[in-house]
Amino acid sequence: MGANPGRAQRLYQTIGAVRTGIIILLIVGIVSAAGTVILQRPLTSPEDMERAYSPQVLRILDGTGLTDVYHVWWYLALLALLAISIICASVERWPNAWKFYSQPYRRTDAAFRAVLPLRTSLPVTDAAQALAAAERVWKRHGLKPERTVEREEVALYAEKSRCAVLAVYVVHASLLLIMLGGVTDSIWGYKGYVALVPGEPAISQIELRDNTVRRLPFALRCDEAGQENYTGQFSMMPKRWWSKLTVLENGREVEHKEIAVNDPLVYRGVRFYQSGYGTSSELRKTRLAVLRPEDSATPEAFKLAVNQTVQLRDGASVTMVKFISDAFPMDNDLYQRSKDLNNAAIKLEVTRNGNTQPVFLFRTEEAAPGDLTLTGPYDAQGNPVTQVPYRFLASLDLAPFTGLQVSHEPGQWAVWAGCLLLAAGLILSFWVLHQRYWAVAVQDKEGRLVLWLGAASNKKREAFEEHFQRIAKEIETELM
Repeated sequence: MGANPGRAQRLYQTIGAVRTGIIILLIVGIVSAAGTVILQRPLTSPEDMERAYSPQVLRILDGTGLTDVYHVWWYLALLALLAISIICASVERWPNAWKFYSQPYRRTDAAFRAVLPLRTSLPVTDAAQALAAAERVWKRHGLKPERTVEREEVALYAEKSRCAVLAVYVVHASLLLIMLGGVTDSIWGYKGYVALVPGEPAISQIELRDNTVRRLPFALRCDEAGQENYTGQFSMMPKRWWSKLTVLENGREVEHKEIAVNDPLVYRGVRFYQSGYGTSSELRKTRLAVLRPEDSATPEAFKLAVNQTVQLRDGASVTMVKFISDAFPMDNDLYQRSKDLNNAAIKLEVTRNGNTQPVFLFRTEEAAPGDLTLTGPYDAQGNPVTQVPYRFLASLDLAPFTGLQVSHEPGQWAVWAGCLLLAAGLILSFWVLHQRYWAVAVQDKEGRLVLWLGAASNKKREAFEEHFQRIAKEIETELM
């Protein structure tokens, strides 16, 4: 029974050792660096992963979690172990640090004066005048002298930037906050994407990066979206994308904002960033031109929507049956493969002399990538239809879409607070100098009255020694 406390104490000291913390920190750094080199899921598509790595390598990377480093259980365990090591190291050293901070050593006994490395003595004739001169010089250097009395011996003590003593604990606290924020985001945070079409009903769910669906605690609607281009020779290049968004809760509009790149909408901890703009697969109208071979100079022009019918001059009618953004043929008809604009087509029905003939319009092979003009008539397999004596030319008016990156990062407040605290801790550690000064009038070994001056600093000792010598010189001048 008596061995258990000893083992626990040794384990506590091992975890709290500086060497242990450095080793764990190095491992975390190496793994984090690997996460920036190795392609990560789900940001990288499965096809890109298979192209980048052989099946054997990919199997090993997936099995060890290196393709999703920042969310794998053992990476979070490493962060937790590092946090425990930092806490143990801080707790073990805190009592001495706090005593040093709250109870600075003000005494100037003979033993202390003998071992202090940085010291000097100035011959004086009056103890009170010597201390007064030291006080005046110290005050000119921004110090606040304190008088101490011990065994009827009056001495001076002053210090500057005592807060630098706690710099290491500020750094430790900042690292804990950053790790807490990172773990919180890994467990409860999410990132996704949503494409909204202006004027369509509000959406209340988004697709995450792992292709799962996440329900939002509110609904989001896009009222308007647009793109502004540069002028002059760069007029085809986008300068700015923008979207006017509306947040709804229980059917009530609660917030409106026009967002742009680097100016997101933030509502209930969810951020919506403007990330894209383009043409959707939602058809608004079709501008249809009907040409006859015998009268091609005067085509008939119409604006059609799906399920709308128009009458031609010769008494025939044309009905737009459906629009297919990505069509594939099956059973003498066209069906939707996806919502992408990979193979756009239109199905029409031409009624003439009591007979109805289905025909299809396709993009020509010579069409430019951005050209949304369809021609026909063809059957579902793309063969010309000779039973219809018309030539059709359709120009598509597709609704724009706005692409939004969505993120919920509940740990970001801790990360940012940790970064600010880390900056403060590093400033305290490297640039803020804790200075301590002592002065007392005593008799030296020869029995002469001298003003003993001593000083100490926690860093930059060579530069501080020069500073101390300048102060001593000023006091000596003050005494003349």
